[in-house]
Formats: sequence, structure tokens, C-alpha cells
Amino acid sequence: MNYLQNTFVFDFLENGSQLGADPGVNWDALTVVALGLFVFGIGFNYIIHELHRRGLNDGYVWLEVVVGVGVTLAAASFVVGWQIAAVLFVLFAASGLFPAVGDIYRYVRARRAESEGL
Repeated sequence: MNYLQNTFVFDFLENGSQLGADPGVNWDALTVVALGLFVFGIGFNYIIHELHRRGLNDGYVWLEVVVGVGVTLAAASFVVGWQIAAVLFVLFAASGLFPAVGDIYRYVRARRAESEGL
């Protein structure tokens, strides 16, 4: 047990954050932000449904995901602070850039193949 106490893993588990730093969570804002995101999700789903019903979001699903994640990160800044939200933005951008570009590429290729097939 003494060895575990000298590792950052034990510190992480004990304090709930990396290397024992204060996580800086605004617990009071969490409920309000979560409820706000719940309402946003209902409204955003309606907008996506209407765009889909009218055929206006064909090829733009990646953009709907980006908008949803962006709103969530902006809201998260009220709970965990803008610095952490900015770090999360960079991480999401790093993991989502190529899937978004790939989706655009696949859409363009499919439309091109469709028009050549006519």
C-alpha cells in the first residue's frame, strides 16, 4: 500500500483529478447546465428532423455533430471552466477532423458516382 501512495494513480483516485489537482467543478452550475443541454437536445433534434424531412441536411450530418459538440463544450465551460473546455475542444477537433473531412469526401464521391450513372 505504501508504494501505491507514492504513485500518481493513487493521488488521481483519491482526489478525482490528474496528479491530485483540484478538478474545479462548479457543482452548482451542473444541474442548470445539464437541464439546459437537455432542452437544447430536444430542440436540436427537432431542427435536425425538419432538415432531414425537407432533404436539406443530406451530406451535412458531420456538421450537425460538430454543432452539437460545440454547444456541449460551450455549456461545459460553465461547469469545468473555459480552460478545460478549450482543452476538450482541441481534443475533439483532433479526433473529429478526419471523420468530418472523410464524410464530405464520401458524400462528394457518392454524388459524383450518382450523376455519372445517370
